[in-house]
Amino acid sequence: MTAGFHVGLATTLPPAPTGPAEFVAGALPALAAAARITCFVSDPEAVEPALAERFAMRPLSERGDPSVDLLVYHIANNLHQVAIYDAAMEGPPGLLEIHDGSLHHMLATRLLASDDVDTYRHLLARTHGPAGDRLARLRLGGQPPGVELFLLDALGDLLDRHLGVVVHNRYAADLIALRAPAMPTWVVPLSAPAPVPAAPRAALGLPAGTLLVAHFGFVTRPKRPFLLLDAFADLQARVGGCHLLFAGEDDTEGELLQAIAARGLEDAVTVTGYLAREEMDALISTVDIVVSLRFPHVGETSATLGAALAAGRPVVVQETGSWAELPESAVLRVPATGNEAGALADALEGLARDPGARARLGESARSYAAEALGSGRYAGGIVAAAQALALGPRVPPARMLAERRAAVADFLAASQSRLTTGSLLANAWSEATLPGPRRTDVEALEAHLPALARLPAGGPRARLLSLGAAPSLLGVLECVWGYNVAGQWAPPGNGGPLPYACAAFDVVACWDRLPPEGAAAGRMLGEINRVLEPGGLLMLTTADFTESELAELLEGAGMAPIPHAEDAARPTRAVVAARKTGLPS
Repeated sequence: MTAGFHVGLATTLPPAPTGPAEFVAGALPALAAAARITCFVSDPEAVEPALAERFAMRPLSERGDPSVDLLVYHIANNLHQVAIYDAAMEGPPGLLEIHDGSLHHMLATRLLASDDVDTYRHLLARTHGPAGDRLARLRLGGQPPGVELFLLDALGDLLDRHLGVVVHNRYAADLIALRAPAMPTWVVPLSAPAPVPAAPRAALGLPAGTLLVAHFGFVTRPKRPFLLLDAFADLQARVGGCHLLFAGEDDTEGELLQAIAARGLEDAVTVTGYLAREEMDALISTVDIVVSLRFPHVGETSATLGAALAAGRPVVVQETGSWAELPESAVLRVPATGNEAGALADALEGLARDPGARARLGESARSYAAEALGSGRYAGGIVAAAQALALGPRVPPARMLAERRAAVADFLAASQSRLTTGSLLANAWSEATLPGPRRTDVEALEAHLPALARLPAGGPRARLLSLGAAPSLLGVLECVWGYNVAGQWAPPGNGGPLPYACAAFDVVACWDRLPPEGAAAGRMLGEINRVLEPGGLLMLTTADFTESELAELLEGAGMAPIPHAEDAARPTRAVVAARKTGLPS
């Protein structure tokens, strides 16, 4: 990292009432220590004066300044972030920092409120295929929204336009991998703010001896406020002397207040409404127990949860999504299945009755936050990701993959140029690199065209191990299909170990090199399983086994064949593609 590296942040900043705006404001000092920072915002004049005086602010329209080495777009599922989303859709390509793993709520609200129904329908059909199109038609027919807003995230258009992604937990990284397998992705935990002095409880009108349980941030249905109310009502019945604080704006359209009244908890529950960051942090340092819940989960990370950990508060979470990634020493996890309210009430009762347990959990939380959630660590991760992308091609992986697919299709469609290309590429693989007897280049390509037709184009950084390929085939795999290829002419005999690390390859292609004996073939497939990453692809050709026999061998090796319609001219050898689904039995 170097202070001369210029990072542009396309973001919202206070007074915008969003979590990302508050977070970026708090992270700016550490980011400015790691690189030169310019903030690109909708209206620089509207930014809080203290921030505008200390950091460079420019309008979003100037984000194309060539002095900026890379842009980082802060993306969240909130109407206050619409201008940043629009800027990211327009470009230039950069690094997406995604705070929410779905944008469907924001985009649906925006487009349907303006009666732009065609754009909404086309967006879902483009990003989610027939399922998206069916959902759009249901919504336009009057069906109210539900859990599908989380399942159909509408991220595809945005991901296709950019160079890489930063997310804040492993769960979110896995979601990105499902949508954009070729996208470089970094996991950089959100930093937690330094704790501030506690606020006086008298200002809240609470008795001095009250045990204060709190939920922080926007009160939305996915944050399970009604589950927390049920558990708190149970806690009051068991222990008494407790108070529940919803510290944040109520986004349940009045249902939260109705639920509080229906449970007779008006005197034991406070809903504060929107709080500025300073007020929120002071309350976090004041309360006795913090509860953080969320379901459905699309990879969000709660900034207020991080602040609670840094403040040494005992935190209770459900074991789901990125919440389940938090170490058991730092939070108290409760199950997300079965009697959820009862399990949550049990956890709260245990902490309510044992001040020592609260103190120990809080101290462990503080230690974890100091080690894992420091602002310097966050800033270093963001700048390192930006630098890595700045050194590479400024072409989004989705565009590179589309071009690669087109090249593959052209290669398969044009036999004469295909064979000429294969012969020329054979020079890339010399006898010294891959010794052993081989067919001629033309024969090798013709023999394996049915398998090549089923092999997907390789995305950036895609790794392929080829067992038993002629030089022309290796050259085609590398230069046309776009894989980073490791070639081995003869696998170890009798299914011996392959000289590669576990999960070293995205694809293994085995060209007529499977041992003809079932036991040895099974051992070799087990080794292929070992060097494949989870979900990795095996492309296999053999004249010694039928496809039904191969299916049985693959099942024992922890892989499942991928269904495929047979060509009219069935090849003389079996051609099977399979996915790694688990470990060998």
